[in-house]
Amino acid sequence: MIHRTCAVASLLSSLILAAACGPAATSSSGAGPVSNQPGADPVAVTVAAPCPSGDELLAAAARAWNKPSTAGLRAECVALRVDGETLWYVDGTWDGGEAADWNVGMWSALVTPSGETRWVDGADDLPPAALDRGGSYNYQALDLDGDGTDELVFEANWAHHGYEDGSLVVMRVRADGVASAVPADGLVLITDNSAAVDDPADAVTCQGSYRFVDDGPGKRLEITYSGQCERVGTRAWRLAGDKLVEITP
Repeated sequence: MIHRTCAVASLLSSLILAAACGPAATSSSGAGPVSNQPGADPVAVTVAAPCPSGDELLAAAARAWNKPSTAGLRAECVALRVDGETLWYVDGTWDGGEAADWNVGMWSALVTPSGETRWVDGADDLPPAALDRGGSYNYQALDLDGDGTDELVFEANWAHHGYEDGSLVVMRVRADGVASAVPADGLVLITDNSAAVDDPADAVTCQGSYRFVDDGPGKRLEITYSGQCERVGTRAWRLAGDKLVEITP
């Protein structure tokens, strides 16, 4: 897990890229928690060739992101099944290494266990503040529609000047890249301005707890909202084609 207090998620070229100030290299098997609800029922999860870790993961990131060395790299990895093969989603940051300046880099890539880079996207000209205001964590690989290819699921959080926003991100994965499957209005997990306003009467807090539930060959997503949300109670989505479609009764 990469904790929200020391990581960032940045939308770049319509793709989510993530950074961390925690451990330099961590990996996930895709078999961790698939809910932020305590005591939620488990669901079937993916088994793919596991990601590397430690120095091996940093070396894979350096190759995929075309960096001269592992100096200044931080990386997260999750293993996914995609069209019958294993791909590793390698995501993280580069601080410039020995040639560090005021900018930071944020990169994502899909690589094979043999070292082939199938897709890469990122930039090295982002402001350092990008590392201080948000995070991505709880990366999971889940086959939501039962087609044998995993989707990438994670939580993203942003906080600045007393405002906090968090969402659930769902990405379609193909051998040549990733694309968001989240509906246009997003999948909100938290909206909170209580630390930014002087008058408690102006505070607005909305929270959502989510879980994935086995449903036929795939899984449905349920988010239960409480607080000052536009809608409270449980809402449900199912992956249809390239997008999540709400199926709330």
